[in-house]
Amino acid sequence: FLLSLCQRRRLVDLGTRVLGQSWICLSPGNPLSKVLLSSVKQSAFAHFCGGESLEDCVATGKQLEAHAGVKCIVDWGVEESSDAKFWDSNTERKVKTLHRAKEVLGSNAAFMPIKLTSLLSPALLERITLEVNHDPNAERGMGWQAWQDEPEAADALQRLRCLCEAAKSLAIPLLLDAEQSDRQAAVHLLARHLQAEFNVQEPIVYDTIQMYLKASPQRLEEALDSAERHGYIYAIKLVRGAYIDQERSRGSIHSCKEHTDDAFEAATKRLLQAASQRPRVALMLATHNRASLWNAVKEMDRLGLARDDPRIHFAQILGMVDNLTWALGLAGYNASKLLVFGQVHEVLPWLLRRARENRDAFGAQVLG
Repeated sequence: FLLSLCQRRRLVDLGTRVLGQSWICLSPGNPLSKVLLSSVKQSAFAHFCGGESLEDCVATGKQLEAHAGVKCIVDWGVEESSDAKFWDSNTERKVKTLHRAKEVLGSNAAFMPIKLTSLLSPALLERITLEVNHDPNAERGMGWQAWQDEPEAADALQRLRCLCEAAKSLAIPLLLDAEQSDRQAAVHLLARHLQAEFNVQEPIVYDTIQMYLKASPQRLEEALDSAERHGYIYAIKLVRGAYIDQERSRGSIHSCKEHTDDAFEAATKRLLQAASQRPRVALMLATHNRASLWNAVKEMDRLGLARDDPRIHFAQILGMVDNLTWALGLAGYNASKLLVFGQVHEVLPWLLRRARENRDAFGAQVLG
């Protein structure tokens, strides 16, 4: 029933707008806030989230592994913050979550996503992106070290290095989430900087490329070239796109879904071909699209890539296209489910964002 409602675009748009505005306007202790949170907890939260704590995710994680060999991508669902006092505490909590995930989930804790704007200044990313975009060739020759003398940039790098050190020691790779295009060039610079340091032996840091952006094919080729020239593993999470409502007004995305689909399929083939030709490429396909998954496994077979190749992973959100995730896992592919946890008021912004992003996928699941 919930997925049937979610496939109604106007209903999703209205519901997320009302919930978002209500949450902004109401204080957490307001009786209406409690009613809203209770309603969300019993519906969307129960369906799409792992629970209120990492420990709540353990039972689900064990079921995933026992049923189909599916791994867990665990994430404390904190979103963006412009308040500097939260960046250090969020980093500390992420490090603790990595250690705790290893304790309670063991090898079933496969990855952890990182929302960069929960750990560093969104304004810093916007300013650096503006500087990089001012010169179309700048990104190729510039690294994060160009801003290393700025205290804010240096502090941001230090937080992320601390997180990467923990991820490396625990063998739980990090997935750097994509941001909006007015921040994305800086995110790519930061990802390359961290990959050059931590992806020498194993893929510890994954960047994300959004294929609804018209500039992504060129960016992908530049990133592959940079990794090969500098001798580190290029690890990438491939997605269609996460901020379509904001990006449409900027004119930075493809004009229709079909063009985005074509770009995603082309990038999938390009990366699988690269993986078949050289060992230092790692790929996560994060999609709920049945055709994309089917095309990817066919391409792997054509290229002679093993189903359980440790460099190639598939991922979906808990509660979405679960049947496809089980099928991938049972067939021997590296399949994972995203299990977001946190208090309902912490996770609500994530739920609203995901609802807007995945309206088409909700409908696809209902239709089978």
